[in-house]
Amino acid sequence: MAFRRRPLPLPQAVGYLLAMRWPILADPERRFLLAAVSASLAAISLDNWMAPALHNRSPFWALAFLLALFLRRRTEDDFAGRTAVGLKWSWTGVALFVLLHAALIAAARGASTMLVIAAGQSTVSSGAIASLKLLVLLPTLALFPPSAWKRLAQKYRAELVASAFVLITWNPFRIFETVWPWYSEWLGRFVYGLSGLFVVGLRYVPGAAPTLAGPDLDVSILFGCSGLNGVKLFQVLFGVVLLVDWDRLKKMRTLAVYLAGIAAMIFANALRITLLVVLGNSISPEIVARFHVNAGWVFFLVVFLGFLAIAYRGMLGQGRDAVEPMPLRPAI
Repeated sequence: MAFRRRPLPLPQAVGYLLAMRWPILADPERRFLLAAVSASLAAISLDNWMAPALHNRSPFWALAFLLALFLRRRTEDDFAGRTAVGLKWSWTGVALFVLLHAALIAAARGASTMLVIAAGQSTVSSGAIASLKLLVLLPTLALFPPSAWKRLAQKYRAELVASAFVLITWNPFRIFETVWPWYSEWLGRFVYGLSGLFVVGLRYVPGAAPTLAGPDLDVSILFGCSGLNGVKLFQVLFGVVLLVDWDRLKKMRTLAVYLAGIAAMIFANALRITLLVVLGNSISPEIVARFHVNAGWVFFLVVFLGFLAIAYRGMLGQGRDAVEPMPLRPAI
């Protein structure tokens, strides 16, 4: 009697092939989740292309970071032991996903003027209007039923929280622009108070761009001096650290270090401007004027490396409060 093996269904066959190439995809639940994130990334890219008024980097990079957390290489499966969610495709959800994105594109094209005007202003109301661009994430919820999303939020809470922080803080330009009238005043007076200890005759000239008038060099604090570039550099480099060591990190400590790091970069930026004022009025104003931009990137990089050297062990739970295992005594 002859036996013939029945061919595998196409989705299952593709799943086996992917699992052979990437063992991380051996879990069908993980494949569904990665497919949903990938589909959302593709849909958001299409939204931005067909309706430029929807352009916003934060949703795209938040999903890309979430995808990277799932696809990163690791020595052991840190998802093992977590309760299975039991995902499965709902063709009704897929159809609703497509229709919602089409509706967003149509609505954005109809309200493009309002969205473009709001993107160019820094008021609270315009910020609320611009935040409507985050609606591009809404169709993703249609891919799975609410009960499945609830279980996903419980199982992958740390990954989702990390992606949410990327969504909120990835592009802080609008935040800096909104608070700049008050932040520039604080920054100018802080630098003036610190620089005045070393520069005789330094004067503070208030205004939209506060100016520190010295005997040899006047330094005006423009929006480009806000420290925004330093914060962005910190976010990119800190994100690389997360992707490399995610399995080993203590998540709540890492969140605290992230927030402290952003504050440290803002404070370091104030010290950077102070150094420019002091060096420009004490050594050479020509050198400061020529190299202050490139030197700023080097300064922020050094600050990040120093901050990471101090905080890294704490992120891993290897600080002073870490409990060391007791050595085993040989049996007698």
